Amino acid sequence: MARLPMFRLRPKLPGTAVRGTSSLGWSPALEVPPLVASTFLLLAIGTTGPALAQDIQTSLWVTDGTVNAAAITGTTLYLGGSFGKVGPATGRGVPLEAASGLPAPGFSQVAGTAIYAATPDGADGWFIGGSFTAVGGVPRSNLAHILADGSVAPWNPGTNGSVNVLALDGSTLYVGGVFTIAGGEPRNRLAAIEVPSGTVLAWNPNANSTVSALAVSGSTVYASGLFTTVGGLSRSRLAALDATSGTPLPWNPGLNSWANALVASGSTLYLAGTFTSAGGQARSFLASFDLSSGAITPWNPGANSQVHCLAMSGGTVIAGGAFTSAGGQPRSHLVALDGASGAATPWNPGADAEVRALAVSGATVYAGGDFGWIAAQPRDFLAALDIASGSATSWNPGLNGRVYTIAATSGVAYAGGAFNSRSAVPRANLAALNLTTGAATPWDPGTDGPVSALAVAGGTVYAGGAFANAVGQPRQNLAAFDASTGALAAWNPDADGQVTGLTVSGSTVYAGGLFTHVGGAPRSFLAALDAVSGAAFAWNPRPDGWVNAIVVDGARIFAGGAFNAIGGQPLGFLAALDLVTGDALPWSPGVDGNVRGLALFGSTLFAGGSFTTAGGQARSRLVGLDLSSGAATAWNPAPNGEVRALAIAGGVVYAGGAFTTAAGQPRSNLAALDAVSGDALSWNPAADKPVSTLATLDALVIAGGSFTTVGNQAQTFVAGINVATVGISEAPPGGPSTGGLEPPQPNPFRSTAEFYFWLARHEHVTLKVYDLAGREVATVLDRELRGPGGHRLPFASGPLASGVYVCRLTTESFEATRKVVIRR
Repeated sequence: MARLPMFRLRPKLPGTAVRGTSSLGWSPALEVPPLVASTFLLLAIGTTGPALAQDIQTSLWVTDGTVNAAAITGTTLYLGGSFGKVGPATGRGVPLEAASGLPAPGFSQVAGTAIYAATPDGADGWFIGGSFTAVGGVPRSNLAHILADGSVAPWNPGTNGSVNVLALDGSTLYVGGVFTIAGGEPRNRLAAIEVPSGTVLAWNPNANSTVSALAVSGSTVYASGLFTTVGGLSRSRLAALDATSGTPLPWNPGLNSWANALVASGSTLYLAGTFTSAGGQARSFLASFDLSSGAITPWNPGANSQVHCLAMSGGTVIAGGAFTSAGGQPRSHLVALDGASGAATPWNPGADAEVRALAVSGATVYAGGDFGWIAAQPRDFLAALDIASGSATSWNPGLNGRVYTIAATSGVAYAGGAFNSRSAVPRANLAALNLTTGAATPWDPGTDGPVSALAVAGGTVYAGGAFANAVGQPRQNLAAFDASTGALAAWNPDADGQVTGLTVSGSTVYAGGLFTHVGGAPRSFLAALDAVSGAAFAWNPRPDGWVNAIVVDGARIFAGGAFNAIGGQPLGFLAALDLVTGDALPWSPGVDGNVRGLALFGSTLFAGGSFTTAGGQARSRLVGLDLSSGAATAWNPAPNGEVRALAIAGGVVYAGGAFTTAAGQPRSNLAALDAVSGDALSWNPAADKPVSTLATLDALVIAGGSFTTVGNQAQTFVAGINVATVGISEAPPGGPSTGGLEPPQPNPFRSTAEFYFWLARHEHVTLKVYDLAGREVATVLDRELRGPGGHRLPFASGPLASGVYVCRLTTESFEATRKVVIRR
């Protein structure tokens, strides 16, 4: 056999052949025929085009309001927006241990708007209802069953509208809300679901409007809401339904407004809500009916405002709501009433805002709502109270938003609502998160108004927005902070209008926005500021409208916004400016609408916004422009809505905004696009609301905006999305900076082996296998886009005969080859 030329791994330079050797300290020489480009046969890879997978970093803390700006330096993520707290993500529901108040391990986060109803399943789990789209990353439409271990059950009837109330009776779950379809069947606002199977039962009372309360007693289901007819019969906001057939019973007392809560206890049905008349009698927000006769009882506690919730403890009715008096006594939002007389008992915790949810477990009353204080103790939105004394226990989960429902078992209280975090820490519109742990750092400067733009340079964080003070000191719309301590810098350009765009180049901070005076000089919409003193430089392009996006490229600056003239020229929305004079350069892309985001890659400037024409071509909201001519490239993803943010990493353009399609594919507000072809990659986290900012670090994309769900996870307002590929694994320590290919394991092998390669960045990868005569024997990967990191992939020898073969991996930056030995 002739001796074959020796090849080793070496970075590939444009326009050069791979020759010579590398000084890498691993598995050096490999015999391979010249001009052999190769691939091995891979199993379990079913796609032939570019592919990017994603998973959401659920450890990343979230904010309680919109994120408008993000910047990364090292392992620190800086956030700016309109928020007051940051904390670990909980989603809209969380099981809290009765002893510690901490979340039960392994619970499933609920992604969506809110949980309105929860009830124990009798086996230490819960049924939940509300307005949500996923639980534990699993799609669930407004209804779900969470098991005792925190996982999501396969049970999945689903509704097409929100679920307001649940009532479990044996193996039947009764559901009320605003839906018209449940479990794929027409069900107007009321449905019954068989618990084991999730099958929707034939029970179909057909209410003509919203159902807000349910209770079951014996063979009767009681319902209240906004409806005026049920089962084709007139029923004014209160009805009794046969639990088997759904037929309305003759009982028809009528309410003049709806009930928020119904509780059947013994022979009595207690009601709480917004009504002032029940059964033809004056009853202010609280009433009861005799279940035997159907008649209204004399029970008449008389609250002075609406009551949201009820719970029973023996013969005592506990009520929460918006009232300040009930049962003839002053009672702030919470009262215990004698179930027979209606008189208020001495129990009187008092809350500083509305109570919306109650549950009793043993000697504990759990209360949730809008409050920050209860029983004279600070308790955010949720508290545990002693049933005898009314004092607050030490239990203090510290949620950050409204609680609508509580379902208590012996050891756990499940709270649902509109919150998204617990044990959150105050952060006024600015925060820093550690990307290793996901938690907030001590960095806490704070502003008194929203932050719209961030830039980090030289140990300083520059922030722009619509604020008047930072760290308690006057700083109008622009401020600078120490990146480590958060200390306020003396830098104070004092912009007289909102700042929406920032970038730093050398000793200059470029700011764009709605101002007309900044840095001590008249500067409309765009200015260059000394990074130390804050004084405005002479540079003054004078745009006639708002500037939002700024990118520095050598001796020129690209500016995008809503202007029609800039740098002394009639240039609309996007222009190139001389870095020294501020004059507009001849580069003229002819954009016809607002530009919100800019990003440079090679010889192309990518722009996003609300335009429909750019670079002389029809380009809907996204365009790649030649840096020399300003002409549009062939790159044309054409999303169907505004693009507000762009970021580029590893040959991929990440776009965020308010769209539902990109490059002809469904993409909800986030998309990954090949920087060369414009094709949509498989990366598809699907944010439920617009994305306003993007930042990247290695294989991590940070998105910020007004969303509450990303990738079926409850990452509200900010999300970290890992970019990976099928088969990704670890990269070897101390490996080369470009990437590499290891020999198969085992080698030699009979039928199957495993190959391992790794990349330093996103690259198009080709993998082929050749015999020693140079003939290609298998091709599976043909310029497929793969992400940074390691990739373990199986190889099947299939019909290949025993012998020596060669595998070659080829990317844009390097080539590597390995010997493959098959022994039958």
